[in-house]
Amino acid sequence: MAALIERERTGVGQRIRLAQTETVFCQLATEYVRESLEPGTLVARGNIAEFDAPSNLYKCTGEDAYCAVTVDGDDDWANLAKAIGRSDLANKPSYATAAGRVAHRDDLDAALQQWIAPLTPREAQERLQAAGVAAGAAVHVKDLLNDPHLAARRQLGELRQPGYEQPLEALTRPALCENIPEPDLRPASAMGADTRDVCRELLQMTDAQIDDLLAAGVLEAADAKNC
Repeated sequence: MAALIERERTGVGQRIRLAQTETVFCQLATEYVRESLEPGTLVARGNIAEFDAPSNLYKCTGEDAYCAVTVDGDDDWANLAKAIGRSDLANKPSYATAAGRVAHRDDLDAALQQWIAPLTPREAQERLQAAGVAAGAAVHVKDLLNDPHLAARRQLGELRQPGYEQPLEALTRPALCENIPEPDLRPASAMGADTRDVCRELLQMTDAQIDDLLAAGVLEAADAKNC
């Protein structure tokens, strides 16, 4: 905010340096306050949500196949129970509140796991999302190239890299922006491509000195015969 205010005041953009730790602290501020008041409450919880259930990663059909599902509130719970064909669960008084569902987390996990096991992660995701339940397939790296969500957000682009016959898929942006131009995908430098420039400009070495070190194997350069 300070940088935005300064830009409005001066018309000059600002550079921000922010430690990742500071960002994490902000995200966990509530947990830290709670820990200070109730020591021992800040613990690793895995994939479960603390205040409602079911919420976890569930095994689907296929190798290393999972779908994340989260219930957050009574409406979500009713939608989930209907989606998995267990309206009887939604009518049970012991599951009517979030606290009750948390107390019976294992039973609800088992019911959802039984329903989801024959489905692929994508099938489970689509059925649950269509019913108004937060669900997301755990996607393997090899499946990202065909991921419809990433394709719609144009997060992957083709990069021509020397040494490869076919173009490589590369990440382009973290989000779609109306006023920011498409990123320039430039190939990575070859190994030793900058050796001579670094030696000449930064180390003030002569070409003869560089050639001697290349010949001795001390340095490597992309245009050297020993590379």
